[in-house]
This record gives sequence, C-alpha cells and structure tokens, in this order.
Amino acid sequence: MNAAAIVPQKRLDEAKSRLGTVLAARERVALSRALLAHVCRTVRAATGIEALTIVTPDPRVRDWARGWGCDGVLDPERGLNAALEHVLRSPWCEGRDVLIVAADLPWVRPSDVAALLSAGRPERLVLAPSKDGLGTGALLIPRGVRFPPAFGAGSCAAHRTAAERLGLQVVEVSRPGLAFDLDAPEDLAALDAAGWWDGRARGSPGARDGYSQG
Repeated sequence: MNAAAIVPQKRLDEAKSRLGTVLAARERVALSRALLAHVCRTVRAATGIEALTIVTPDPRVRDWARGWGCDGVLDPERGLNAALEHVLRSPWCEGRDVLIVAADLPWVRPSDVAALLSAGRPERLVLAPSKDGLGTGALLIPRGVRFPPAFGAGSCAAHRTAAERLGLQVVEVSRPGLAFDLDAPEDLAALDAAGWWDGRARGSPGARDGYSQG
C-alpha cells in the first residue's frame, strides 16, 4: 500500500506546555524539534510512504520541513482539525491513502508505520490509540474518503464515531511506538532514563533527531 503522510505540529511557543514545570521555554522548543524530526525521519523510512508534509501554524517549523526535504504547509491559524481537513481535500492527497501521525512519538519505528499501512483496506479506518486509550497516535484514512479529523481531547472515540457515520470499519493497531506520546513530566522522565534526549544539557535537540541543525 502506498500512502501520503501528514505530521501536524502546533506553534512552538505553545508546544509541550504541560512540561513548563520541568523545562524552560527554549528547552521545550528544542524537545519539540527533536521529536518532530524523529517522527518525520521514521515515517519517511517506512516502505509505502510516498510523500510527507508537515502542517503547522509556525513559520519556523515550515522552514525546518523544507530544510529536511519535506513539504511544509503553513496553517493560517484555522486550528488543527480544520488545517488537516484542508490538506486532506487538496490535490496532494488525491488517489492516496493518507496517514496522519502525531509529532510527539519518541518510540515510533518504521515497523510501526508498516503495521498501520498493512492493516489498511478500502472502507476501513485504521486507528492507533494513545497510551491512555483516549487520544489518537496515528490514523490511516482510505483513499477517496472525506474523513473529518477530530484530534484533541477524546479523539479516539470521536474518530470511531465519525468512521461509523461514514460506514467505515474501524481497526485498531496497538503498538508501544504509536501509543507513547510525550505529554507529561513522567513521560519526559522515561525519555531521560533511556538517554533519548540531551536538550536540557545543551539547549538543543539530541543527537538522535536525524536531521542537520541548520
């Protein structure tokens, strides 16, 4: 299966606000960049991904996308789901299955992306729940379906409801790499324990982000 991938990234000055008690603002920006770079590199490495675009309201992130060889779509503050729906209805997505992947999945691997793609079928929505079962780590939308993304609080249930209204079968793919989204201080502690990120020591993304620092 061939698919186009979308990775949404919020404005950097709003990213990872729940980590404000343990990270300074510049550290949260550095962490967001490291996470985004890791997710984009991983998605692009998966067999079956034809193209990747980053959707963001932040011009800095759009410029990073271009520097990384990805497409970058600047969202003029419509909101995440409106921006995603705009891209989903664009010619860029025509004739393709579309995979939406969260930008904050530190453990995601190409094999996780491959598992999502292999589960895809016409008239089937493939859903990867977050670790609490309430959010959505990734979503595979079959080609030709005008699906309304509903990311945010309770998105897993909202996506199921939307799929049912459209007559789509829903299949869940539960994998640690797709479920673990970095959100709370305890999540950051798990990354620290694994040596994933060194941004607090140097104020820059860790060496594992996979892209140049330019």
